[in-house]
Amino acid sequence: MVLAEDAGAAGIAGEGAAVRLGSMPGIAEAASAAVAAAISVDAEAKLVRLRDGRLLTPAAWSRAIERVVGAVTRYSEKNQLRDGIPKGELKSLLARDLPGSIFDEALEALIQDKHLALKGERVSLPAAAPALSAQQARSVAEIERKLSARGFQVPEVTEVTREIPAAEHPAELVRYLVDSGRAVKVTSELLYTKALWEDLEGRLRSHFRKSPTLGMGAFKELVQVSRKYAVPLLEHLDRTGLTRRQGDERLPGPRLKEPPV
Repeated sequence: MVLAEDAGAAGIAGEGAAVRLGSMPGIAEAASAAVAAAISVDAEAKLVRLRDGRLLTPAAWSRAIERVVGAVTRYSEKNQLRDGIPKGELKSLLARDLPGSIFDEALEALIQDKHLALKGERVSLPAAAPALSAQQARSVAEIERKLSARGFQVPEVTEVTREIPAAEHPAELVRYLVDSGRAVKVTSELLYTKALWEDLEGRLRSHFRKSPTLGMGAFKELVQVSRKYAVPLLEHLDRTGLTRRQGDERLPGPRLKEPPV
């Protein structure tokens, strides 16, 4: 119990306990098992044993839980338009305080007990969801209107957000559109509404039903864009598996072969 208390949030592996009890390295494994067994049957100790054999005091385990919940809560309060914090970012944020194995097990326990929610690769508070103010909602609608006004030759992000006050966090509004699935980000300056992108996918499917390949000229004609737009669009289509490049031509990608959702 004393060893685990000294170790704090990092916990102590059975092997570490054996060494600190004076065991020789050659018999550390056997000794650690004996120490762990002795502790686990000690009704007074009541240590928490993790899957990797690490031992923590109940207080240390509670602090680990609190650190994870606290970090998610602070992120949610600071980033109200984001649907949770990426799991990898959360783990990195807490790396100085929590070893990876303890973080993983604490997060799993919190999700199982519904104290936190996992949406894809994002961790959030159960009831949390992006919340737009009334003015932000109007600004988002205006961004979508501007993005829809020129076909596939959309205005750049800096143009459609130029008149949005800094207090409304225009960059966060753009991120909200992407994270919520209302827009597709092709580059840092090219954003397409969901409706436009679905139209693009439909045109690609229609083209490939008639022709096995798609060249640059045919693509520019298909969506009525200049090369300035065609190049980043095709590169994004390749990255996301909707098309596959073969020389100077594009073939249907694995995602385009799937039936539309």
